[in-house]
Amino acid sequence: MNYTNVINEVMKQTGKDKEICTKIADAYEEYCTKEIKRPFKPEVDADMVSWIANKTGYAHDDVANILQVLVGVVRGGIRKKIPFMK
Repeated sequence: MNYTNVINEVMKQTGKDKEICTKIADAYEEYCTKEIKRPFKPEVDADMVSWIANKTGYAHDDVANILQVLVGVVRGGIRKKIPFMK
């Protein structure tokens, strides 16, 4: 799944526009670069949401919702490509 497909799926599942989904996805990528261990946590946590909300200026609720979907879409795409991942 490429970046455009991921963003389109997040938009579809959240009902949010492309701008907010893209900015949150980009901030999540930056977050993952700075906090290398955190992206592998099983859940989106409050620290992650706060960091991205502060970075983007979007409401915590919107960030949390979009992140939950984004992480699910990305993990689902990885699981499809790597058969031994459950």
